[in-house]
Amino acid sequence: MKLKASLHIHTKEDFSDGHFIKYTIYNLIDHAEELGFDVLALTGHRKFIYKPEYGDYAKGKGILLIPGIELSLGKIYRENHVIVLNCDKSVERVKTFRSLKMYKKKHPKAFIYAPHPTFGLQEGMGIKNLLKHIDTFDAIEHCWYHSKLVNFNKRSLKVAQQFNKPFIATADLHTLDYMDEDYVVVEATGKNIKAFFRAIKQGKYENVTRAKSIEELALFIVKLALSSLIKSPRKAAARFKPLIAIH
Repeated sequence: MKLKASLHIHTKEDFSDGHFIKYTIYNLIDHAEELGFDVLALTGHRKFIYKPEYGDYAKGKGILLIPGIELSLGKIYRENHVIVLNCDKSVERVKTFRSLKMYKKKHPKAFIYAPHPTFGLQEGMGIKNLLKHIDTFDAIEHCWYHSKLVNFNKRSLKVAQQFNKPFIATADLHTLDYMDEDYVVVEATGKNIKAFFRAIKQGKYENVTRAKSIEELALFIVKLALSSLIKSPRKAAARFKPLIAIH
C-alpha cells in the first residue's frame, strides 16, 4: 500500500519555534486528512511533545502519528540538528553525537535521519559531521528549501548515494503552505511503524517536491529571521547570517 507521509513537522506546541507557528497539532492533523496524508511525524525542537491523545486523534482520522524530536547537539551558537523518530521522552537526554550513538544501540527501533545537513544554517551539521557519524543515520533529508538556482540538497544527495542511505523529502513544516508540495510516498506492506520504516530502508519510496522561486525562499528567511530576532537577537544574527549572504 502507498502511504503519503510528512516526516519533519513543527506545530504551535513546539518548544522553540511555536511562538510564530499559527496551527496546533489538531489543526495539522485535520489539514493532513484533507490532503490525503497517511503518516505524520511530530518533530518538536529539543522537547518531546508527543502525547497519546495526539496519536489517538490522528488514528481517528486514519493517520499514523509517529512520535519524534528534532534534537540540538552542541552549544547554542553551533547546533547540530538531528531527527529521531519512533522514540520516547528519554531521547531528550541525548546531547552529543556520542550519546546519540548509544541511544540508537539501546533503541534499535528508532529511525534517525540528518535534517538539512549541508545547508548554510547553524543547525546544519555540515559535511564533516555527516560523514564522521554516517553510520548513526538511517537516512538523509531532502529539504524543501531549494530552487533551480540554489539547491544545497545536491551535496546531501551525493553523500546519500555514496553510503546507500535513503534520501527522503520533507517540508520541515512551519507553515501549512508547503505541506502538500514536499513529502514522501512509501510503498509499505501495512500502515504501521515497523512496515513503514522497513520500506524506506529498502528504498521503496518516491519523493515529491517542488523547486521554489528565489522570492519564496527569501521571503521565508525574512519571516523566520524577524520572528527569531524578536525572541533572541544575538542567536538570530548567528543563525541567518550565511543564508542572508546568499540572497
